[in-house]
Amino acid sequence: MEIRRRVFGTVEGIMEENEIREDRDDQPQRGKSVYWILAGLVMLLCAAWYGSVQWKERLTVPQILVDGESIVSQDEILSMVNVPAGAKLYAVDLAAVARAVESNKFVKRAVVRRNPPLALQVTVMERVPVAYLASDKSAELLMVDDEACILPRAPGRTIFDVPVIAGIAASVCDSVGLCVKDASLATALEVLRLGRMTTGDVPHIISEVDMRNSNEIVLYAVDAGIPIRLGNGALAEKILKLDGFWKAMVASEGVQRIKAIDLRFHDQVIVVPDPAQTEKKG
Repeated sequence: MEIRRRVFGTVEGIMEENEIREDRDDQPQRGKSVYWILAGLVMLLCAAWYGSVQWKERLTVPQILVDGESIVSQDEILSMVNVPAGAKLYAVDLAAVARAVESNKFVKRAVVRRNPPLALQVTVMERVPVAYLASDKSAELLMVDDEACILPRAPGRTIFDVPVIAGIAASVCDSVGLCVKDASLATALEVLRLGRMTTGDVPHIISEVDMRNSNEIVLYAVDAGIPIRLGNGALAEKILKLDGFWKAMVASEGVQRIKAIDLRFHDQVIVVPDPAQTEKKG
């Protein structure tokens, strides 16, 4: 029995030693296989990269798409883009094209993107006028947006239904294309902004903001040119009072018998009647 155990022990030891040797022999082969797989992947990646580079170099600009424009015509934007037909899509300097489009006074921002293989995409954000500017220096009405940027007259025959701001310093009108810091202009724009925030007809009834005397701001209504005296200070409160008064009185009874509206006094709206209309009624 002891001899058999020794024999079996010897056989088992030999078998274990052979298995260890086989494992050791397989390790270099497995390592080589991993290296070959990695090398193949690297070659595939290089081939894909080279193919993408070749594809990009062959791409041309098939068309230029423009969106976001309403004031500036699409043809004018395309002329500013100035990318010739057949130009390489990935050779176009996107930043330079954006700067060229933004040179237009009505373009606040331009974003240019490649949209392979379909087009070069130009998206514009325009400056929208909120008022005309009346100046004694120029017979031409300039315009202004809500950031106090001075704009030229809109191209073409575009007409905006916006009020006029009068009494602004002539020097402001020398800054076409620039955003200016002028206290009177800022106050007038604030009045218009407050009017747009109301839920009634205030944005539509103001035809002019007279800033000739910044301490005595006067609005003129579209209907019959009725002056609405705001004075200065507490503008938000006064615009709200005007909104409430217009809803309660003017909208139902009309403006025929009103000569002027005075909002300069606290918590009250003073209405100056039109003597001519009062005599007719009498």
